[in-house]
Amino acid sequence: MRKDAARNREAILDAAVEVLERDPDASVDEIAEEAGVSRATLYRHFRTREDIVAALRDEAEARGAAFVAESLGPLLRDLDGLSVLDLLDEMLWNMLTLESRYRRLMVADPRRGEEIVARFSEIAVATIRRGQERGQIVDDVPPPLLTRQLIAIALATLRAIDEGTAAPEDAAASLRRYINSLRPTASVRIA
Repeated sequence: MRKDAARNREAILDAAVEVLERDPDASVDEIAEEAGVSRATLYRHFRTREDIVAALRDEAEARGAAFVAESLGPLLRDLDGLSVLDLLDEMLWNMLTLESRYRRLMVADPRRGEEIVARFSEIAVATIRRGQERGQIVDDVPPPLLTRQLIAIALATLRAIDEGTAAPEDAAASLRRYINSLRPTASVRIA
């Protein structure tokens, strides 16, 4: 791809994030105007508005996967003394409190929850399992179930932030309390 074409594509995606953040039903014309390109230029890169949204979701998922891998990298290298819950807590705190250009796009559609579970489930289950093996996470809940619950709570928390129900710091603090309840000393066994 030529440099100017690559710049135009990036400008379109950057503009789409801004425009769709303000108005999720924004038109292709509004995106092109914000990007400073003609409709013809936009259509050379993306056939439809849905193609733009799909490209943004692909980019968001790739960056999300990189973020998760970077956040959990120390755990996956099996360094001694690391707490799985502390790593998860830090990763989720950063995800919730830092501005994310993709946050609304990733959680606005409830169907995205299942896609996110599928995308991150393998690494998350392995992480939870590792924490249970180390005695750092309650072991009376199977890792796949605990993973689904944690992802569901994280997504609900993201939605609350985006809907204005909670400030990012308050939502992250609430999620932090949930994560701390997964420590074996805080667990309550149900017979």
